[in-house]
Amino acid sequence: MVGFIVREIYKSDLDMLFRQSLNQSDSRIELFEYADIEILNRDSVIYHHKAEGNHFSSNNGILIQSSPSNRQWSDFGQMTMRINIPKVSMLNLMIEEQEYLLFLPFFIYMLSYLTLLQMLKGLREGDKQYFDTLTQTYNRNGLHQKVYKKIEKAVSTNKTAHIFSIDANKFKQINDKYGHDVGDKAIKIIATAAKHICKSDDDIVRLGGDEFLIVLYIASEQEFEHEQFMGRLNQKIAYDCKAQSIPRFTVSAGYVVFDLNSHQSLSQMIRSADSIILSKKSVEKIEMICEEFDSYDINLSADELKLKLDLNERLNFIQAEHFLQHELNAKVLRAYHNDLNYLMSNYFQMMFSCTRENDDLHHFRMKIVDSHYQTGISMSVFYFLFVKYSNFLFRNIELSDEEIVVNNRVLSYELHFISNLKMR
Repeated sequence: MVGFIVREIYKSDLDMLFRQSLNQSDSRIELFEYADIEILNRDSVIYHHKAEGNHFSSNNGILIQSSPSNRQWSDFGQMTMRINIPKVSMLNLMIEEQEYLLFLPFFIYMLSYLTLLQMLKGLREGDKQYFDTLTQTYNRNGLHQKVYKKIEKAVSTNKTAHIFSIDANKFKQINDKYGHDVGDKAIKIIATAAKHICKSDDDIVRLGGDEFLIVLYIASEQEFEHEQFMGRLNQKIAYDCKAQSIPRFTVSAGYVVFDLNSHQSLSQMIRSADSIILSKKSVEKIEMICEEFDSYDINLSADELKLKLDLNERLNFIQAEHFLQHELNAKVLRAYHNDLNYLMSNYFQMMFSCTRENDDLHHFRMKIVDSHYQTGISMSVFYFLFVKYSNFLFRNIELSDEEIVVNNRVLSYELHFISNLKMR
């Protein structure tokens, strides 16, 4: 009881004792100007200093309390100290104590800004290897390092990758006739048109020359018309060609869909798209050549046509097949599935039997060429076989001067056709 009476008597002197203690310390911080200070005897407050003008709450203050290990025993019992300082006041204390801290946020900002600039510059420099300089689209390196991963991620999240292998039609003629500067403009037009109709998260890759790969990421349940997409692409290209005064051209595409149900790998699917466009362009080119080499253009007179038909009756196709068979090695025969002699004989029979009324040579040319390309043998070989077979066909045939003229016109015309296929 006596101890508590003494505590109450000297309690009024605690404020003076705290001030003297602070004044004698090496620190220049005056806590009394900012902080609320409480001295507690167990859970009972025996001294409270309230800083003027400060309003404390749980959100704007920083509470500091002596830890149990630092608690000191006195005659009054166990005593602890609790200091509550506003966050703004704590900042003021720091600045008063260390004035250079006033510039610390600025230094931190500048350091962060410069570091970010260096990081962005490094990213830009690193990304250059993935982009084509002419079109600012991905290059082949970007396809393998960036686009492949993006396609696989999209497919894993229930999206479908619609892949277009794009190739310009008659691009070589543009380069040859108007120069590479116009050719570069045409390539840029393809890239610009693709960017215009694609969404921001779709990918465009320039594989080289006028060849592009376009990847569209579409939700699996969403319908998509690839022919409509190609129509829009060619419309945009036509508009830009007119605006920039360069020769109008179109693009063709091989189209495949890659999703979770795809039985081929991603690289196989892209190769399939490439094969489709190559096959499509080959067929388009062959059809165009066949149309140009219609038998009507030989312009045979009625007498010349009769000579050709009579000549057809005299030709021994079976004997020519037999001679050719012995000239060919097993590898070539296997490549043509042993149908070469039959195809060649039918080709020549169509050449010499067609008339203006029964002309079906165009369709038979397509059949011959299609069968040939399935073998994978170059057209130069087919050209050689054509000449070889014709020599066998006319080896033992006596021809009049008029028949020689007609025969030469027919053969030279078809050889011209095959030469165009060789050079395609």
